[in-house]
Amino acid sequence: MSRQQPEFSQPMRGNLRLRDDDLFDDAGGGESGGEGMLHFKDLLPRLLARWHWILLCALLGLGWGLYTVWRAVPLYQSRATVLVRDYNVTAMGQLDSAEFDLRNTQAIETVRAGMTRFRLFELVAADPLVRELEGLEPPKKPLLPFFGVPEKPLEGDVPSMSKLAGMIAGWVAVEVRPDTRLIDIAVKHPRPEVSQVIANRLVHHYIEDRTESRSSGQQTNLEFLIEESKRVKDELQAAQSVLTAYSAPLDAEKALAAAETAVGTLSLRYRAKHPKMIEAQARLEQAEKTFRQFMGRAVRNPSDLNYWASHLARVGDLDTPGAIGEMRDLLVSRRAVLESEIESQNSLYRSLLGQIETREVSVKQTEAEVAPHEMARPGRHVYPQKTRMVIQGTVLGLFAGLGLAFLFHVLDNKLHTVADVEKQFNAPVLSAIAAIDAGSMAPKKGRKPAPKPGEDEALVAARQHWDPLLVFHAEGGKTHYAEMFRVLRTSISLLGPPEQRKITMVTSALPSEGKTFVAANLAVALAQQGLNTLLVDFDLRKPSVHTMFGRSKDGQAGTVDLLTGQADLSTAICVESGQADLSLMLSGPKAPNPGELLESGRLERTLELFEQYYDHIVLDTAPLLAVPDSRILAPFADNLVVVARAEMTPRGAVKRAVQVLESSGVSPSGIVLNGYVEKRFAMARNHSYGYYRYGRYGLYHYEQDASVYGEDEEQA
Repeated sequence: MSRQQPEFSQPMRGNLRLRDDDLFDDAGGGESGGEGMLHFKDLLPRLLARWHWILLCALLGLGWGLYTVWRAVPLYQSRATVLVRDYNVTAMGQLDSAEFDLRNTQAIETVRAGMTRFRLFELVAADPLVRELEGLEPPKKPLLPFFGVPEKPLEGDVPSMSKLAGMIAGWVAVEVRPDTRLIDIAVKHPRPEVSQVIANRLVHHYIEDRTESRSSGQQTNLEFLIEESKRVKDELQAAQSVLTAYSAPLDAEKALAAAETAVGTLSLRYRAKHPKMIEAQARLEQAEKTFRQFMGRAVRNPSDLNYWASHLARVGDLDTPGAIGEMRDLLVSRRAVLESEIESQNSLYRSLLGQIETREVSVKQTEAEVAPHEMARPGRHVYPQKTRMVIQGTVLGLFAGLGLAFLFHVLDNKLHTVADVEKQFNAPVLSAIAAIDAGSMAPKKGRKPAPKPGEDEALVAARQHWDPLLVFHAEGGKTHYAEMFRVLRTSISLLGPPEQRKITMVTSALPSEGKTFVAANLAVALAQQGLNTLLVDFDLRKPSVHTMFGRSKDGQAGTVDLLTGQADLSTAICVESGQADLSLMLSGPKAPNPGELLESGRLERTLELFEQYYDHIVLDTAPLLAVPDSRILAPFADNLVVVARAEMTPRGAVKRAVQVLESSGVSPSGIVLNGYVEKRFAMARNHSYGYYRYGRYGLYHYEQDASVYGEDEEQA
């Protein structure tokens, strides 16, 4: 069964569990797979840490700016200006010059849009003054310097009209001056005289084309109105002629109506044989005869024959009974229609005459609507602006570098500083170990460290076989690297009472994170404090403790022999470690099945045996995520240390390792950040003083003399 953890450690262990809200984005600014979003004060140093990308992009931007300056063809700009005016017609029919209402921007914008028509560019391209210019087509530079020569058009080779018109469209810019009636026509070209001529000819052809098109349009409308007025006039005269032809029949009809009225009145007083009745009846008959005569001539009038043809076919002869009455009704109706038609034609005719008069005045005013205000002069140099282009390229490159650095920052899922670890996993960092250059830590050739007074020469001889990464050898004991492991030793001692914190297990999430390096140096640091320390290699699949101390595991009993019962503790222990109070237990022969070998009961008895003879036991174990061996050992450890290599270990791997431990019922006591690169901006985040030496503290300077090699000044 697993050992009961001391009660003293339970509150601290509870506070070190992984918090899910520190692993995912939340309203409080948590981080996820990458470094996530930080406050500006935290983000800026992270971006500056990738200064090489920012510098590279800034240099590329500078190079791009210089390249664009080299490849740019010099341009000269000429500008012509036109003034837009309006004209009003006075009550006397005179033209009065007036300004456009500045609020009516639509009128001025219409003029500006007319100056950008492709038809206008074609007119300029066809102008003989333009086509005779030299250097009309700009030269082209090669894409790369020192390769090829600029392409120049042949002498006398003038582009086609359509091609030249398209080129002019790219050279011309038309803009309206704010709050004025002025329109600027700017032309850019490598030759100043070309830009001047094109700007002036553009204004000339615009005014000319506008005058012709407007006049032509007005003239066409005027001709249409005149023709229409003639047609209406002819129809009016025809209607009046027909109505005049009906004047005699209409008078006869009125006389007939009067005779009928007289007969009717007398019939009320006299009989038919009365002389007055006989006289009235004679006048009535004479009136009917007269109406028939005039009506007979009217229906045969050629100007209105179509109207009466259909009615005569239906009514028949005028002498038939009832015909005279129906013809009278038709005559009155025809008069009403002709009078209405004449009135309508008169109204239309007067309207057409008014429009004709207005159009004639409008034709006179079109020439002066747009007038030249200032003619173009020889162009001035406007491009390239070398300083500005170089600065713009550099600034754009700088921003691109910042963007690239920010992208790398967002996608980065590695651990960099102590603050990263503490924020991400809510666990204390027991120590931060800087990246060590093994070559600089190797003992100097030709110099043999002298033993301390009373020190066994065998220890000194064994120390010469140490790996340079064991920082407590003679030439490394005074470095700040050794001080980092003393900090780790102190952090572990503060986790609880020594008698309850005797077993320290060192593991990692993945291989190659430096767990053996940390375990070996921690064991030496504990031994230098006077603690009887045992370093056990429990990484039975890929052991490496023997390489750190320069020993061979072949022929040496070790952990495997002790667990299988093939050796006892005295034969499995190696005391020739090179450090006083430090014993080693190497892995021994290769284990056939490490998972079955690490049985809980056997492990508990073995660890209890270690505790009887040693003050502190350091276990170097296998990576957590690679094999299950460390999960079996974890419940027996008093101090559980997880090593994470900065700039290499993915955060997700450390997160998974912590979850694996928690699933086994244990939590890490702390994390060791190994191999971090000291950067000025991250000193506070790594809780470090940087690459210091003791000499920086003035009088407390230690000379690395041969007489003190291997001396440990700290005896905590």
